Amino acid sequence: MDRDWDHIDPPVSDDVYFDDGPPSYEDFGPPLEADGLKARSRRGRIGDSWWSRRFLDFLEDLGHGGRLGRGRSYARKGQVVDLVVETGEIRAVVQGSRPQPYAVSLTVAPIPPASWAAVEDALADRAAYAATLLDGRLPHDFEAVARGCGVELLPAGGSGLVVRCSCPDAETVCKHVAAACYLAAESFDDDPFLLLLWRGRSREELLGAMRRRRSGGAAHLPRRQVRGDRPAREVEPRDFWRAGPALDSIRVRPQAARMADAALAERGPIGLCVGPLDVEDLLGPMYLRITQAAEARAYGDG
Repeated sequence: MDRDWDHIDPPVSDDVYFDDGPPSYEDFGPPLEADGLKARSRRGRIGDSWWSRRFLDFLEDLGHGGRLGRGRSYARKGQVVDLVVETGEIRAVVQGSRPQPYAVSLTVAPIPPASWAAVEDALADRAAYAATLLDGRLPHDFEAVARGCGVELLPAGGSGLVVRCSCPDAETVCKHVAAACYLAAESFDDDPFLLLLWRGRSREELLGAMRRRRSGGAAHLPRRQVRGDRPAREVEPRDFWRAGPALDSIRVRPQAARMADAALAERGPIGLCVGPLDVEDLLGPMYLRITQAAEARAYGDG
């Protein structure tokens, strides 16, 4: 059995139940062996990129630690025999302890095309976003850009998300659902456009829209107004690098990073351990405390 030293959950065995209340179904023992998809991560957390970690943070907010731990074990053992991501739905087949595999699905209403169009307009406004997307990655502030257009990349608080598994477990996130999500997260690492496809936009649709907006020039971009469209005041060369009188009116309110350990997640595991723990699992909480302390100092709270 692979030992899982994840900092969130203790080592788990698929035939051991945590004290999370009496199970609503009979314990049929360890799962039947299956030669299915296996997670690349053999220990510690799963998910290398910020977008896969956000998806798993979303899952972990909905699930129970014990079941999530068993789900990771299932994902690493190859219990997920099929996984499909398509518009509005993630489907999987997971082999459990019964002869008949379980059917898993996570269904969510796709983001409407008009909302996607607003996001595409905002992305097309900066060449760096287009370059990052064409490179097969999501910009680090993709979520912030989408949220500024009234769009949530992941359904807020699980609203509108329907999670189903054909197993008898009454919990929303059982170990079969968790196993499917961990493997989906690794698929998102390989191809972030799968996450966007689940939310209703394919790679071809998004990149095609970006190209059209970029090639169309300013005619397709939001019109920017500066001081009511009054002519800009000419600046003397000697004053170019000097702050004007309007500087005092600028107010900056720093905002802490949504993921304090984004740099760690983006870098991925480096293979260093402190005792039984990956160094990333030790640094993550430290990054969070530093971020919180810096934010408090910036606002004069500490």
